[in-house]
Amino acid sequence: MSATPKPPRNVLVKILQTTALVVAAWASTCAALLAQSNPSSPSRPTLDSNGTLQVPAYALPPSVYASEQAKRTYLQLSKAIAGIKSADETSITQIMQRLEQAAEAAYSVSIESRLIGGIRTKVVLPKSGVSEHNRHRVLINLHGGGTSIPPPQLNELVESIPIAAVARIRVITIDYRFAPPNRFPAANEDVEKVYRELLEQFRAQNIGIYGCSFGGILTAQFVAWLEKEKQGLPLPGAIGLFCSGADWPYGGDSAYYAMPLFGGTAAAPPFPNPPAYESIPYFGQVSPRDPLVSPVLSPALLSRFPAALIITGSRDFMLSSASNTHAHLLNAGRKAELHVFEGMWHAFLYSVELPESQQAYNIVSRFFDIHLGSTAQTHPRPSLEKHSTEEASVISQSPSASSVGERGLVQDVR
Repeated sequence: MSATPKPPRNVLVKILQTTALVVAAWASTCAALLAQSNPSSPSRPTLDSNGTLQVPAYALPPSVYASEQAKRTYLQLSKAIAGIKSADETSITQIMQRLEQAAEAAYSVSIESRLIGGIRTKVVLPKSGVSEHNRHRVLINLHGGGTSIPPPQLNELVESIPIAAVARIRVITIDYRFAPPNRFPAANEDVEKVYRELLEQFRAQNIGIYGCSFGGILTAQFVAWLEKEKQGLPLPGAIGLFCSGADWPYGGDSAYYAMPLFGGTAAAPPFPNPPAYESIPYFGQVSPRDPLVSPVLSPALLSRFPAALIITGSRDFMLSSASNTHAHLLNAGRKAELHVFEGMWHAFLYSVELPESQQAYNIVSRFFDIHLGSTAQTHPRPSLEKHSTEEASVISQSPSASSVGERGLVQDVR
């Protein structure tokens, strides 16, 4: 069978010229229609010689695809956050406490603080019971909150409660070390201790790890850490990177345009893109090119990543990072899903009342159900259930949880 002949060069040139004219005509028509609808609109954007686009100020209404509840919540959160100074820990705490209270009111779970591997954690269980299919599974949540934003522990239950309830699965959220005063890889070390302990009771393929914002980045960093530094440990069965990607510092278009969108809470450009790496105290002197910091830079590491679920929003400043990570994972031959929720902002999943958040929880539940194993550990370590209470102290106690404060998972968790 003969090969299809290529069209002559002059024909290709004419096709390209025609296409360019059509695109230009379409753009001109759109601009004219916009100008007619808003005669007082400012001048058109201009393009600098280096490719930088100078965009005049313009009004951005809520997305027509966002739910009415999301539009109301966006307005409320924007007003609340706009009045917060960057170092106002009290106001941030109050906002996060309201989000946590809403999660506890919406979903029925029990919460108990435990020491696992010597690290403070909270075990979140659905009061309806862990489903039979998830009896031999566990999810680890690495909460967001940045590397030093106070107090990041407030994010852990907002991220854990809905997933535990919707998926009917146990979720263990880890109180890892952050800056200041700790430095990279302190968080990885803490997660590793918990992970090692859980491997005594659960198969690696039955363990999922997820996080939102910095917790999502930490999830990717921990997988890379296991691959490169702890090669004797098996990788988890699946991971979730929510409102985040696998690179730090994040960059791309969304890091530039999305910052001012949340109620004007961030200064408009220009500002460094990506953000100045030196301003992130947790990473200290570690190079941003280190694949343990930005796994997306290492195709070799990515080629061994477990199945990954990436969730973000069109107004999330980490959308570009999430999209870039998804593309690199696919290029490395890995299973990866990307879900972009129109009109949603960074960490929108914290607002449990949103239809978009509820849809995201269902996506998370289905993803882990598909990609995690479900068979029991062949030889679970019996002592994991028999540590004396003298070996560890109870950190805090939810009224709905049991009074056991042992070092590992115990009978009432299963």
